[in-house]
Amino acid sequence: MTRGAVYKLEANEVDESISVASLRRAAQALDADFVYAIIPRAPLRKMINERAREAARDQLTKVAGTMGLEAQTLTKQQIEDLAEIITAKLEKNPSSLWL
Repeated sequence: MTRGAVYKLEANEVDESISVASLRRAAQALDADFVYAIIPRAPLRKMINERAREAARDQLTKVAGTMGLEAQTLTKQQIEDLAEIITAKLEKNPSSLWL
């Protein structure tokens, strides 16, 4: 890499416009591996559970609204019980939780 390329790389890093391609080229010039990672702030299991609970609540809110129109409301305990069941089912297929 030339001095100019290194200077541009550093400038792009400062203004947060650096590209993956340029980082890959820099790693290659340094005879190094380039590793790009996104690391969750919370344990993955916890993130899946929280997202599954949110999705379960969303589903139940819609169903409860429709049931309310038909005078078939659910108790708070029934909603909680159903939320647990739906959450458990959603946790088994977490890839669908962020679609």
